[in-house]
Amino acid sequence: MRNAQYVLHTDDQIAGVKRIVGSFTEASSYARSTLGVFALTGTLWLCGRHPYLTGSIAAASLALVVMSTSSTGLVGAPVMGLILYGTAIAVGGRKSARRFSTLIIVFVPTIAVAAGLLIAVDPDMSKLVYNYIDIVALGKSTSNSAIERGAWNTAAIQNVFDTMGVGVGLGTARTSSFLLALLANVGVAGTIFYLLFAFGALIKKRGTPGSFAADARLAACNGCFGLLVGDMLVSPVIDQGLFFCMLAGLASALPERSRQPVRDSRPLGVITI
Repeated sequence: MRNAQYVLHTDDQIAGVKRIVGSFTEASSYARSTLGVFALTGTLWLCGRHPYLTGSIAAASLALVVMSTSSTGLVGAPVMGLILYGTAIAVGGRKSARRFSTLIIVFVPTIAVAAGLLIAVDPDMSKLVYNYIDIVALGKSTSNSAIERGAWNTAAIQNVFDTMGVGVGLGTARTSSFLLALLANVGVAGTIFYLLFAFGALIKKRGTPGSFAADARLAACNGCFGLLVGDMLVSPVIDQGLFFCMLAGLASALPERSRQPVRDSRPLGVITI
């Protein structure tokens, strides 16, 4: 449901190809959310949780991120790939995850090197790939959108200095990066509080490693990181949306606590019938 008057970039094209937008306002928003889905399902696949379902969704999400023709997706996908590669190394010693993590650890670098060599030796393929990357990412710095976003960021940085790090108020400044949005809107103090939240929700270890609850929390953490990658590139505000909040809540959950035995607090010598 849309109740605001803003531009919907639903008919934009790149080199004659219509950009994938879905139910979002523009391709970058779509790519950002799809990065979160890719990170979430990719982590569950690495952990061996419902591998056929999660693996299929992760592969489809990665393909859609690339096909979205968004610079957010093109830059964010390799970053998220490195995070998932680190996750594969971290969980590779577990029996349930060994088969899937080994596939990633061994074959992904091999496939990447082979693809790079294939592109390098084929001039036509090299030109095609370079032109695509140039249109989607490298050439964005001179586009009208990039110039406008750069002006937003410049104003946001000036707001930080003008308020001596206090911030201009929630929802007052518009930027093109989540970090600058934090500093400009809620200042240094608000940014510190957000970092404390991120540490408690996404980095602090909970529960028994290797359990289903721990794997779900790990997947939710990586999903949040996938959304954060997109936010750092294009987010104009500090509101990260319902999807991020759901994943952060899942990452913070501790269902093991409800299964711990309750200690009997009755006084000694008291017998109940």
